[in-house]
Amino acid sequence: MSFRTTRARRAGSFQFEALEDRSLLNAAIPASPTAQIQTLKKTALPQHIQGPLSGTFSETNHLVSLSGKGSLLVLGETNLTGQYKTSLNLKTLKLTITGGTATLASGANTINVKYTGSGKYANGLITSTMKGSITGGSGAFKGATGSFSASGTAEAFAGKFTVNVNATVKPKV
Repeated sequence: MSFRTTRARRAGSFQFEALEDRSLLNAAIPASPTAQIQTLKKTALPQHIQGPLSGTFSETNHLVSLSGKGSLLVLGETNLTGQYKTSLNLKTLKLTITGGTATLASGANTINVKYTGSGKYANGLITSTMKGSITGGSGAFKGATGSFSASGTAEAFAGKFTVNVNATVKPKV
């Protein structure tokens, strides 16, 4: 039971009024990532996935391979693997990212992404933005579609990166 304070008609006096207990039915997605993913299997509502990932990368003959992890909204603890082709204009120090593929994995649930992007190199740091599409996955995301974007920085000589992911996933029902 809760109480509400009301001002009586006489100036300066207050009285307490008892309110009945009001419980609202809630259809919110459960709090745990596993429960959230189970709920996704039953709904066609798009899910917004976002959060930071960090990890390492290496480059051989303009092919960049990356591996990282972090915690993303809806997925929880997530592993990232991927690769893309890169070219750097030595005159402008602008970077072009093509043929990017990545997998975001949380347990048996994965989301596959294809992307392209651009960036800039300055003082040993690379800043970049990527955009693409969700091309399927496994588990709760089998047959999923949607959009993907990310922005981040990389330490060129240390081989480390941090990226902020934003994706809208439409699960197949």
